[in-house]
Amino acid sequence: MERRVSVVGMLGEHELDFCSGDRLTLALRDLLRDQAPLSLDLSDLTFLDSAGLRTLLLARYEAQKRGIDLGLVNAERQVRSVFACLGMEALLG
Repeated sequence: MERRVSVVGMLGEHELDFCSGDRLTLALRDLLRDQAPLSLDLSDLTFLDSAGLRTLLLARYEAQKRGIDLGLVNAERQVRSVFACLGMEALLG
């Protein structure tokens, strides 16, 4: 059964950046231990910098290494634009 987890809920803020990326990484390590498919709900995330993008991409990589499907869903316009600028829109569900 797939779990859906709010990134904003895990961070307690609406920005994923250099300052908050480590907190998300630690929270995701615990979630990935379950080996169940996971969707990260990006709704209400209003800012994403390159460090935040790196955090999300490393989480997907770590999940893939473990054979876990990790989706990125419900991205707002501001976050979608970061992925679009880098030609990575296909990673968003």
